[in-house]
Amino acid sequence: MKALLPLVAVLLLITPLAPASCADPGVDVLVDFGNGSYRWSEGSGGTFAEVLGSAVDGDVADRVRSGGQGVCEWRLYVWEDGWKYMGTDLSAPCSGAVAFGFYPEGFAPASTPEHRTSWTMLGGSSSASNVSASHGQRDPAMPVEWYNTYTTGYVDSGLVVAGDMLYHTTGGTYGGVGEDADAWVYALDRFTGGVVWKHHERKGAGYEVTTPLIVGDYLLVTFTCGDVVCFDRFTGEVKDVMEVGTDPPVDADGDVLWDGRVFYTGGTTPVYDSGTIYFGTSSGTVMALSLSPEGRFDVVWEHVPPSDTGSDGYSGTRGCFY
Repeated sequence: MKALLPLVAVLLLITPLAPASCADPGVDVLVDFGNGSYRWSEGSGGTFAEVLGSAVDGDVADRVRSGGQGVCEWRLYVWEDGWKYMGTDLSAPCSGAVAFGFYPEGFAPASTPEHRTSWTMLGGSSSASNVSASHGQRDPAMPVEWYNTYTTGYVDSGLVVAGDMLYHTTGGTYGGVGEDADAWVYALDRFTGGVVWKHHERKGAGYEVTTPLIVGDYLLVTFTCGDVVCFDRFTGEVKDVMEVGTDPPVDADGDVLWDGRVFYTGGTTPVYDSGTIYFGTSSGTVMALSLSPEGRFDVVWEHVPPSDTGSDGYSGTRGCFY
């Protein structure tokens, strides 16, 4: 029997953007809310404050003017072959495309003037409520611009995109041997399908269904083996690895305390909001991590729900939705 190979096809619409001056009408202005949501508009003026006031509605402008919250502040950037950080003073002069981003120090938006459309996490934002600007499968041009097939299993993850890069995982070939049976991460040129880099991860449950997360210049992936890995998303260099629990609580006989089927699958799909990464684990906990500008993890908190048992059986909330 011939094996079925996974297929990834991407239909693209490329619109070149001309550079603009901050002092001219029609300046490219990005407001990035630091949670996957963002908006592009046009503005004019010679300072960040003037550009902000001309480009967005009053509610959004007031949010930017409000300053910081926790580790995040509204940070100012100008485009110079990359987002150049310009501090937090709205009265400062600016030139070129402008961005206002709600990020910790050392981070910048993933969306760029050349490639405005980004999709940095499952559902597009921390609320999973974004709507992609892609036309999807409506009136697709044939033949497709590119497609890839893999010997390393199906593409069960979602796709995330920023700039000219697209990222996904494969979960290993069922019944396979060697590296083809293990987990992989692929970084592709979104316009050609060419592999820019790939990462071989140790085998976990035999499938990988979580979606990667883009935070600035980094890509974060949770694997069923229990590893949470931070990559330089441009080169594939591993910046940090954290191992999280995969085993649920058990009784004295080694039986899982809660009822129902148990999947030993490590971390869930991560989301990012206001400087913090959130995900659950198959051991029934919830974790919040921070990420340093160097790509290193730090645990902000871990919530371990109660796993109480009584005469009527399991009464805890660990392992439940909450």
